Amino acid sequence: MKRARYWIVAVLVLAIVILLWGRSQYSSPPDSPRPTTRGCLLGGDDRDAEDGEQQSKSKPTANTRPTVGSPTKDAEGEWSPADPAADPDNPTLDGPDAELADWDNALFGGVLGQQPQGTINIYDEPLTTLHPLFPRNMADIRAQTLVFDRLFYRSSINDERRSRLVGKYEKRDEQFILTLTPDIYWHDGEDFTAEDVCFTVRAILDPGTPTTLDNNIRESLVGCQTDGELTATITMKRAHHDFRDRLGFAILPEHVFNTTTLSPDHDFGTRPIGTGSMSAIRGRRAVKFQAFPNAHHQPSITNLIISEGGAPLVQMRTLLNGGIQGLTNVPPSLRKDIARVDDFVLKSYDLRSVWYIAINTHNEVLGNAVVRQALQHLIHPPRLVELTIGIDPDDLLPVVEYVSGPFLPSSSYCDRDVDIPTYSPKKAARKMTVVGYEKRGGRWTNSSGPLSLRLGMDVSLDNEAPNLLDHVRNVLVAAGFDVKVSKITGSDFRNLQQRGTNNYDLLIGKWSFDLIEDVEAMFHTREKGWGSRNIFNYSNHEVDQLLETFATTSSAEEAQKAYQQLHRTVATEVPHIYLWKLDTKGAFHMSVRNNTISPHTFFEEFDGWRLE
Repeated sequence: MKRARYWIVAVLVLAIVILLWGRSQYSSPPDSPRPTTRGCLLGGDDRDAEDGEQQSKSKPTANTRPTVGSPTKDAEGEWSPADPAADPDNPTLDGPDAELADWDNALFGGVLGQQPQGTINIYDEPLTTLHPLFPRNMADIRAQTLVFDRLFYRSSINDERRSRLVGKYEKRDEQFILTLTPDIYWHDGEDFTAEDVCFTVRAILDPGTPTTLDNNIRESLVGCQTDGELTATITMKRAHHDFRDRLGFAILPEHVFNTTTLSPDHDFGTRPIGTGSMSAIRGRRAVKFQAFPNAHHQPSITNLIISEGGAPLVQMRTLLNGGIQGLTNVPPSLRKDIARVDDFVLKSYDLRSVWYIAINTHNEVLGNAVVRQALQHLIHPPRLVELTIGIDPDDLLPVVEYVSGPFLPSSSYCDRDVDIPTYSPKKAARKMTVVGYEKRGGRWTNSSGPLSLRLGMDVSLDNEAPNLLDHVRNVLVAAGFDVKVSKITGSDFRNLQQRGTNNYDLLIGKWSFDLIEDVEAMFHTREKGWGSRNIFNYSNHEVDQLLETFATTSSAEEAQKAYQQLHRTVATEVPHIYLWKLDTKGAFHMSVRNNTISPHTFFEEFDGWRLE
């Protein structure tokens, strides 16, 4: 019996010796440099040849994220959620593997901050590109915000202009000297430098680059020069009052491209390289993002997957059934269903969007401002809200704010003396009669016969205001017009905006503002790069002058006066009938914490999001 005990003790001692020897193989001697960990950082520590001072600067690489628990691709190349059994929040490593994991955590925690954890799945609109010079919809802008940094952006908290890339700046008349933040890296590990800033400016200015950025950005820039690795001097045409807003574009990596003539079809739109919180790869119906800690970003979420959601009702059911953790946009008609469930929360954010009906002023009938004013008296936005969105217009907590012009009611450019037009079919009839039209058999007519209107709408608006097109048609038909309606796909509608059209008389759309609350693209005559989204090429000399004053002045007060006068002028001219500003809400599972949503860009403050 004693002999058996001795054998047991001997085996245990031998096992302990072997274990200790195995551990030593994974440990570095106290005086030796740290080993390179390719999965997290490039390179080890360097030592100064003269004084032995140890350097701590390490570059992230393009593959810095742990793969445990990461989403995977299925047979069709689509991203799927992580395997719960391989959850990085609950590691099951033992022995030497655990030591390696601790070493990995030390690298992330000591050099780059807390290691990101978890995966979030979100539904959004169809996304077309990750290339920041060619966004075509709000989904593109949201996704690009995760991958790229803009020179300047606005705080989601207090609307202050800030920058993660610029440490300080100096304004000298038309020149803006930017000193960049050091130790920032691209997702492929290359240094972010002033060359990247100037390359981006040259690419935007290149006439062969068909950027979809607002024209006022391109029209504001003259050129860019570098002075060392971290100093860039951008020259603008004028000392604009809002120059930081005009520098609110994303920066591209100069080392990736061999020309400043950039194409929207470049592979960069699928596999971009940025300096933002997340790296990304775009599939056919989804985009997978992975956290990329950097000197200026410390994301807390490991993975984010944004997928095309489909019908709003299907999106909501998938959310409530636990298939996803978030929706970027919940139509008002579905919000009560989500609000009833304790595990989910609705989050309000401002898309800075105005809904409108654009009027073709080149139409023989609609070219008369009095006729356009008559149409304005026929449209009753509160009734349309009740019929389409399905909410009480007298609700104490309305989701709709009615507008009198192209500026948001909260804007300093909004002239509050301009009243919201009144609904009055009688006033409309009087105006039509004054300009020589008469009703025959209930139809407005002229010498050519009954007046006929071609009405179209961006069909994607049906998700938020179902059947809006039909209800507007019914209003016009009841008032005495013949109306032919067309539903236009989102991509076709954007093409109409960019090219202009004369194939419709009325178009229902939605306009969203970015950093620059500039309406030049919508109202300026299409010429010399101006009026890039003036869908019917509305043209008014006074309006053009006011728009150019706003674009060129260095005085914020003069800019405000110009736009308030513009508000008054278009209220009389009526190139658009303004409907409303719709409150926008996303929805998230309660496990997604601290998820501040930024106006327009959505993910500007993504670093602070957490998953619990």
